[in-house]
Amino acid sequence: MKIKTFLAAAAVAAGLATSGLSSAAVYSFNGANDVGAGISFLGSPARTISFPNLGTFDFVITSSSDGAVTGLKGNMNGGPAFTVGPVTISGPLQTAPVSGVGSFSVFDGVNTLTADVTFDEIVSIGTTVGLSFSTTINMSNVAYTGSNTGLLQVLNSIDPSLTIAATFNPGKSLTQLMKKGAENTTSYAIAFAGQPVPEPSTMALLTVGLGMVGFSLARGRRR
Repeated sequence: MKIKTFLAAAAVAAGLATSGLSSAAVYSFNGANDVGAGISFLGSPARTISFPNLGTFDFVITSSSDGAVTGLKGNMNGGPAFTVGPVTISGPLQTAPVSGVGSFSVFDGVNTLTADVTFDEIVSIGTTVGLSFSTTINMSNVAYTGSNTGLLQVLNSIDPSLTIAATFNPGKSLTQLMKKGAENTTSYAIAFAGQPVPEPSTMALLTVGLGMVGFSLARGRRR
């Protein structure tokens, strides 16, 4: 009976918590390289990825969940912070690990949001090359002191992730991009997604649910 009581209370607690968490919409935005900017791949022996530009900014945000960050511009790391490891081939799909830490920033006109970014892997298939398509969290040390509501949502996301997709026409594989002496620069798109921190009401529900578990355990001990 004690086990059944505990499981029932735990199920209620989990239900209360997840119902509140699932109601929080994922915050997202998309962007593309700014005029004069792109993504560059250097082959062996360097095997690096960088984001050169001829102007002030690397990318512009073209759309967002609430429109608050649409039109804002930002930068990726200023130099070759990312290094590509050995390429694995599986049919038309090629993958390789990526190491290094880069910087990511968005300027709101007064203040700048900054973050560290890592990419676990790079993939190529067809005409597209993608960075961290399988990563759930790859942004850390996010900092922002401004008031833009969209950037505040980025700051407060509990699982911020950034993916980058570059397109070559005709397509280029990772083995082509990483071959000795290869130098390739092209345009790219970015996509951000992050789950907001639960609202206070959601945290209250979670506390109530956990309290029910504790009460059930205490009641079981008294029996």
